[in-house]
Amino acid sequence: MIKPSQSTSTAPKKPVVEAPAREVAAGTSKRFHHSGQRPLRLLLIDDHAPLAEATAAWLREMGMKVRIAGSGNEALQAAAVFRPEIVLCDMCLPDISGFDVARRLKAKQELANVFFVIHTAFGDTDIRMFEQAAGPRAVHLCFSKPITNEKLDRLLREFAAHSRLTDKCERTA
Repeated sequence: MIKPSQSTSTAPKKPVVEAPAREVAAGTSKRFHHSGQRPLRLLLIDDHAPLAEATAAWLREMGMKVRIAGSGNEALQAAAVFRPEIVLCDMCLPDISGFDVARRLKAKQELANVFFVIHTAFGDTDIRMFEQAAGPRAVHLCFSKPITNEKLDRLLREFAAHSRLTDKCERTA
């Protein structure tokens, strides 16, 4: 099984174990700890099974609980049961687009605050257009495949910021 490539230019730092689960600093993707709390639930949506399996295995090594779906409709069903905190979704799926998955998930009350990331084989120029087209409500982040330590660090930092905002909103509501 092929693992996603990892950058050798910057060695990841060891995680700070004392940090709260949602306080994620750069360099934590080598081994993501949760200070005794449950692992983050991530739904990985990708129709390329070998890449999905390799990515899921790598994310599990990082300390996440990962479920894989091979299509948009399968993901919608899995999300209702799995209740992910993060969704990492391919843009081009065999049945519906990644944007459609995001919109349909966000329409469900119990999944409205899920952190949604588009993960695609498209290039950086296309990704910037996707981010603008999607808007901030449906998709929080877009990046190209394969996932790397640096991309995972960014995802975790932005998820932490998103979680602080949604937790604050839920407490004041």
